[in-house]
Amino acid sequence: MSERKRVGLLLLMAGLIAVLMSGGLFAAEMVDLNKYKKSPPYKVAFDIYYKGNTWGVQLFEEFKAEVARHPDLISHAFYTDSEGNAAKQISNIEDLMVRDPDVLVLTPCSFTALVPVIEKAYDMGIAVILCAAGADTEQYTSFVNVDDFEYGVTGGKWLVETIGYKGNVVGLSGIAGVSTAEDRWRGAMSVFEKYPGIKVVAHEYCDWTYVKAKMAVESLIPAHPQIDGIWTGAGMMARGAIEALLAAGRSVPPITADDDNGYLKMWKKFDLTAVCLTKPTWLSQKGLQIGLDILQGKPTPKVNILPAYTITKETLDDFVRPDLPDTMFVNTHLPEEVIKRLFPGE
Repeated sequence: MSERKRVGLLLLMAGLIAVLMSGGLFAAEMVDLNKYKKSPPYKVAFDIYYKGNTWGVQLFEEFKAEVARHPDLISHAFYTDSEGNAAKQISNIEDLMVRDPDVLVLTPCSFTALVPVIEKAYDMGIAVILCAAGADTEQYTSFVNVDDFEYGVTGGKWLVETIGYKGNVVGLSGIAGVSTAEDRWRGAMSVFEKYPGIKVVAHEYCDWTYVKAKMAVESLIPAHPQIDGIWTGAGMMARGAIEALLAAGRSVPPITADDDNGYLKMWKKFDLTAVCLTKPTWLSQKGLQIGLDILQGKPTPKVNILPAYTITKETLDDFVRPDLPDTMFVNTHLPEEVIKRLFPGE
């Protein structure tokens, strides 16, 4: 096992142990296995909500890689691509239901619009696994995600501790109104508001993009000669902020982001004071594993909230991939041959 994978496994184990000790993982309702238990082989279905960015592409590939690991359990795998469109996703799920899958894994594009079709699939007896995002219904089989609020809390705590509990902070969030972006920022603000010395001098929505984050920080620099910390919800936005500050001749203050490879490269290159929080692309792998467990009659919680894994200065070298493009997300379970196919290198 490579050192990077070993450290990733240790992070996973440590996080799960912490959750188990708190009773969080198994405190919720358990799945009614009598509705789903059956003998293999199984038919599985996956709708990839969006492949317009690397995170979505890797989410899709993680699912396919997990399918390939279970030839003894899976006879058929069906796939659709919703292209980030809720109406298309509804149509896709209708099409997948016609194929009579035993498990359906999806990431809802909308918290509300998908509810009727999710409930329809659930009522048909399909094990419906919501992965990486939820929906406004209780009629699903199981749910798996990282706690985005705690993601924000963890980054916020690290930032205020690092800057000494006082200073001017800038926040850069993803898409306004999207639960992942809003929950992360709420988590960060729940920390910042505890400390009178912390002043949030600006908060911008940058749609998870490098370009919009760079433009936002460029516009902030003249009005804010003193920026002591930057909280971001994505590595691409962090890269934009870093570039803008360096181009203006400013130093980069302590900064938070996710496991975007380009961000980790910049962290290492410029010896930044930084931290990385990850919402892993292998949530789809976990969603399929949960579905297969349910079909085999293994006790499974209805709600599975995993910790936001953290990469620190001490573990940076175990995750950064200098040989691969900036856009890769490094906390992955993909086989090396798949990584090389997706990211031929630079």
